[in-house]
Amino acid sequence: MNTGTDYAPVIEAIAKMRKRNLPLPKTIVVPHEAAALAMAHGFYLESGAPQIAMVHTIPGTMNASGALFNAASVMVPVILIAGRSPIREEGGVLGSKSRPIHWIQELRDQGAIVRQFTKLDWENRSCEQIPLVLERAYEIAISEPRGPVYLSYPREIWSETVEKKFDHIKIDPRPSTAVEPGEETIEEIASVLAGAHNPLIITEYAGRDRAAVPALVELSEALSIPVVQGFFYLNFPTTHPLYAGRIHSKYAANQVREADAIFLIDVGLPWIPKFVRPRDDARIIQLGADPMVGNTPIWGFRVDLAAQGNSSLTLPLVTQAVKRVVAEGGSLMNSVIQDRYERAREAHDKMVEELRGEALSCKSSKPIDPRWLSHCIGKAMTVENCVVFCETVTSPFVEHVELSIPGSVFESPSFGHLGWALGAAVGARLANPSRVAFALCGDGAYIFSEPIACHYVSAANDAPIVAIIYNNQSWNASKNPVKELYPDGAAVEMNDFTGTQLLPSPDFGLVARSCGAHAETVEDPGEIPGALDRAIQSVTKKKTQSLLNVILKVP
Repeated sequence: MNTGTDYAPVIEAIAKMRKRNLPLPKTIVVPHEAAALAMAHGFYLESGAPQIAMVHTIPGTMNASGALFNAASVMVPVILIAGRSPIREEGGVLGSKSRPIHWIQELRDQGAIVRQFTKLDWENRSCEQIPLVLERAYEIAISEPRGPVYLSYPREIWSETVEKKFDHIKIDPRPSTAVEPGEETIEEIASVLAGAHNPLIITEYAGRDRAAVPALVELSEALSIPVVQGFFYLNFPTTHPLYAGRIHSKYAANQVREADAIFLIDVGLPWIPKFVRPRDDARIIQLGADPMVGNTPIWGFRVDLAAQGNSSLTLPLVTQAVKRVVAEGGSLMNSVIQDRYERAREAHDKMVEELRGEALSCKSSKPIDPRWLSHCIGKAMTVENCVVFCETVTSPFVEHVELSIPGSVFESPSFGHLGWALGAAVGARLANPSRVAFALCGDGAYIFSEPIACHYVSAANDAPIVAIIYNNQSWNASKNPVKELYPDGAAVEMNDFTGTQLLPSPDFGLVARSCGAHAETVEDPGEIPGALDRAIQSVTKKKTQSLLNVILKVP
């Protein structure tokens, strides 16, 4: 919650309910709206329970909009509630306009600010609508494909006196049920995969339903199909011999070029055509809640079969059909599958060894190399009890750690509104106090995260997290495209990249300490393991949030 002049009726109502000992939802005060939405996002990722974030009219909506767009891009159902400037200009109605901003903070269409990134936006017209609208908002948010909704309330509506009781209204949301493709489509998918010489699976969002992860593993193993994944969610164990690399990596590109059948499962961007394309004769299947990727206006990727369905329901059906085909194929089919498994395992082991070698080769590098930092974090994590929110942007993390538990890691949402991980980690810690929540941020992302608001909420609500800043003193995401477009240009020649440096670097530890955190700055690669141990102990033993400001080499 982040309140404003429109919230007087809400604040009064809460006080009345407390006075009467009536049950209340827990309210968390967050001194910035983007941080509030990030916390709601992280809370949902940890708990599966959609949260409400309440903000102040148009300024609050605009402050929250980037974080709302993040949630939409990875199908997270948050409910954003905003006040609206009073409609009536003169007295006689409680809640009518009484301050200058009530005229100035008014738009012709307030919901238009977020309409492109919400499943529903609605301005409540009467007090009696409130139960119905809240119920419908929840139903729409959690129906597939899941996503945010936006509700706005003129102050007069919140100020109305309810003349009749609403005891007869039973709030009983009934979202639409998950769907699965028909039997004919299932059989076609199984036939294509079983008949391919080099099948490949690519996924980005399957792990948002954690039950889909073991189902995907079983399908992959049934035909020894390598799996390439993005890490908005953990979709497939990186320790599995059939894991073939992160999406858009060189390892994934090799797989895409060689595949004669590609199964896209909950994918927004399977490859970047400028750098890699599948074979012309490859059969391409897309499965997902929205297989047409309808929120992206231009999506020119060829798909031979688009199947709408929930992954956790559909994948077991595909696996059953595949196993029937394998049984009919007998020893010859099993021989092909075993040969494919050995090739995939060999490629996996080579990739893992190469990435481990990269990290170890720079263990003594000064300034610190981000690959070594990630390697050390992976070793320090108690994986069974950790959840990681990763917003390191151009510094690699998931490549250098072992990840096997669904729900243990979440990378930056695909929309790319920076400043997400710190708030998301606090939200996850609020949802599950038994977990150790890590926020891994680039220094630019940390600044964007409204860190004082996040550290304040962490301290005020006994929700300590471990924050680690990958501080390369730059916006490398802005620097890399210059090198890509103008490799022989003046910027590269002169090492002159205007607008990408963050120097002199702030003392981020002072920000965290202002909210009671344990904070250290780390510049020696040999000190990383000890600093990580102290940061984790601060959270687990002392119940105090911690921050490590790790100074990396400037890219």
